[in-house]
Amino acid sequence: MMEQLKAPAGRPAANALEELRQVFADLRHRLREDPSFFIVITELALRARRDPAVHRIGARRDGFWVQRLQAILDRGKAEGLFRPDLDRAAATLALMVQMKGLAHHVAMGERSLKELDGLLAEVAAQVEHWWLCKAVRPGG
Repeated sequence: MMEQLKAPAGRPAANALEELRQVFADLRHRLREDPSFFIVITELALRARRDPAVHRIGARRDGFWVQRLQAILDRGKAEGLFRPDLDRAAATLALMVQMKGLAHHVAMGERSLKELDGLLAEVAAQVEHWWLCKAVRPGG
């Protein structure tokens, strides 16, 4: 689904950080070009809570995204770009939640392109910081 509408890419990602940035570029492109897609996805997510067949479809879609994001994270760790202490499951799930939250925010009302761009840029910057920089633990 998300893989069907991508932002134009000049060349293949040279490293995992570029690949992560492309994910955000693809999301931005999809949100701008086909915001109704996210209304449908939101409706399907709600329907999946009471329909096992729809739930299975959503689980497959989410499984695709988990694999894609984990592959980016693994690549970045192998390249020495991303923090080696990142919890693979938690980091990818948190990123998915942020992306879904952005999509839900757009789906729930008219948002200006400026607001959308600002939100995406902020989340992308936060994720980059989190995945690249040493963790700061409370009391540590």
